[in-house]
Amino acid sequence: MKINPLLFIALMVLLTSFPTPTLSYCKESLYLCIQHMKDIATWRKCCDRLIVAGPCMCKYIKDPVQWKDAYRFMASCGKTVPINQDLRKYFKCG
Repeated sequence: MKINPLLFIALMVLLTSFPTPTLSYCKESLYLCIQHMKDIATWRKCCDRLIVAGPCMCKYIKDPVQWKDAYRFMASCGKTVPINQDLRKYFKCG
């Protein structure tokens, strides 16, 4: 039964090796996507991955400058944002 503690340790190492994205990572990703809007394949990937409910979206909401850029990018992707709702609740930010 020594396998269980080893599996637990391996699981903890695996889970802690993928931290939440930092503000600089999210900012860099957003600006890279904005720069590559003319490349349709990259733009679609950015629309699918970047503008979703998650840690980066919560960071964009907290920073007014990034939120403005993220909002414009979401509009170019055809995604809508509710105006009358609390955005933190809508995007499930903690």
